Amino acid sequence: MLGAAGVVVAIYAAVQLALTGVATWVETRAEVYPWKDEDPLRYLLPTLFDERGGDRILIMGPSEAREDLLYSRFDEAFPHLRAFQGALSLGKLDDTILTLEYLEGAYGADAMPLVLVMGITPRFVGNLPRDISLMSVAINRYSPLYRVESTDGGSQVAAKTVWQGMAGRVRFSFKQQKRHHAALCSVLLWWTGADERDSASSGVLSGVLSGVIQKLRFYRSPYKYHHLRPLRHETITRWLNDPYGFWHAVHAWNPSDDASRIREDVRRLREIARQHGIALFVVNLPEHPENRAGYRPGRYERYLELLQESLGDTPFLNLRDMLSDAEFYDVGHATLAGATRVTDRVIDFIKTEVDELSEARIAKVKPP
Repeated sequence: MLGAAGVVVAIYAAVQLALTGVATWVETRAEVYPWKDEDPLRYLLPTLFDERGGDRILIMGPSEAREDLLYSRFDEAFPHLRAFQGALSLGKLDDTILTLEYLEGAYGADAMPLVLVMGITPRFVGNLPRDISLMSVAINRYSPLYRVESTDGGSQVAAKTVWQGMAGRVRFSFKQQKRHHAALCSVLLWWTGADERDSASSGVLSGVLSGVIQKLRFYRSPYKYHHLRPLRHETITRWLNDPYGFWHAVHAWNPSDDASRIREDVRRLREIARQHGIALFVVNLPEHPENRAGYRPGRYERYLELLQESLGDTPFLNLRDMLSDAEFYDVGHATLAGATRVTDRVIDFIKTEVDELSEARIAKVKPP
């Protein structure tokens, strides 16, 4: 017979198994974003990607792309497609290419999106900071299939050994709590009849359940700042002017020093899109006016020159100065009102081509 400790372990295992079953069921039927503070972990879930690329608009880029581009508005504009918010906190262009390679290797061509909307910033294209790659950490620690190798051409996935894969699978099994949390939030939203796909655009509900429902939506949503009051101008200025801070290195970056790397990264991105028939759109995201003023003379112009040269005929939209300071939460992330304007502008930019792709897809899958 089992002792007391054995009973506790058995109960714990049964509960975890049941919660994982609920999470799997939810993830295959709704848009849910577990691990709000660890975006890369989502890419390790087959339920979010396996065979889900055929009708997908995948939004990628740094956290600015996450906050600025509202996936629910893409869904409304393109009703036959499904948008997924796949941007990465502290993400870089190298991380994004690595992520696309991981998608293909782990889940196959059917996981690759029909449309890729890539939001970018100078920090993102410059692969800053160089010593941090949260995507690489996630793959190396938790993936059962791949590890990351650094090469002269950028980061690439490589197969793990059997033991490395088993270790990754075990580690990942202990990271499921926040996944279960997000799934239970979705279940509760269904139970209350308040299931809105996008917490950012659903508005304020009336009644006693309003606060609870908004919390539930927040925990299953990818967005982190839309519900917060924008930072004070003095706080933003102090952050930007800190000589030891994050933005000092960004503003001091010389794109010419990394010209060959920028060209190679963009070439790799375009090649992935070409191989998989992905419609690629690149959007230069808005920057706070104080942020725009911080770059050294000629640096931003050189960044744009190298970028557009490397992109060739890839559709490119420059929204750098679209938003006023009142439309930013902080240095780079838009408020909900600002994000709505940015998203609608991007939809206008891609609409004709994406509508044509959507119609072609419908004609292809429609039975004769």
